[in-house]
Amino acid sequence: PAISGEDFYDWDKATSTLAAQAPLWEPGTASGYHVYTFGFLIGEVIRRITGRTLGTVFREEIASPLNVDFWIGLPASEDHRVADLVPFLPSSAATGVEMTTIQKITFSDTRTDVPSTRTRAWRGAEIPAVNGHGNARSIAAIQTILATGGVANGQRIMSEAGCRRALEVQIDGPDLVMRGISVRFGLGYGLPSPILSLVPPNPNTLFWSGGGGAFVLIDTDARMTFAYAMNRMHRGLVGDARSFRIIRAMWRALGMTP
Repeated sequence: PAISGEDFYDWDKATSTLAAQAPLWEPGTASGYHVYTFGFLIGEVIRRITGRTLGTVFREEIASPLNVDFWIGLPASEDHRVADLVPFLPSSAATGVEMTTIQKITFSDTRTDVPSTRTRAWRGAEIPAVNGHGNARSIAAIQTILATGGVANGQRIMSEAGCRRALEVQIDGPDLVMRGISVRFGLGYGLPSPILSLVPPNPNTLFWSGGGGAFVLIDTDARMTFAYAMNRMHRGLVGDARSFRIIRAMWRALGMTP
């Protein structure tokens, strides 16, 4: 059954609903992008292993050691620092678009409207796939772990072999949620593929985008991380021209133009 809005603030309800749901297709035969459910699926595994929520594990084992200003489950003391999201206007091309059942379940039945993101309930909830709170500097600092082989802020957080596993291809082919676009995913990250309208100069590059245009790119060959965070949302599947202009300028400045 569809859950949305305040249902996502209830961790037990979200995870138990997922546990009871039958797969939409035979596992291993196809792939489809998870919007909200990715964080609950991984977070519940972490909770059962550690006895702590994903937000707590993230804070204690990553954010605090790296001294980064990023939260999954924002405390009320930080509310005054949050920039409100400015939603994009629906385009005429988007109205009346027929969606498959899988797309409807993924996008429509799990929708959160932008005004709800300005509430204490939303900010304080742990919805790991969509409501992390931070800025571009903190995002880049966290992803430095992968860019530099597991070491950040002078501390080893992961093994180098563990970091390299993110580059191992798990999925390569059409995505049933993203209208059949061909995608390549490693462990938890996108790999260069047609879905990304950039061609990174180095092959061992990871990336992903947040709704509205937020973007992170990790070049493990150059040991470099780029992050972009915005509050004015733009429509786009993966990133948009704003961050891409900066990325291309960065590559040119470093003599890395592909």
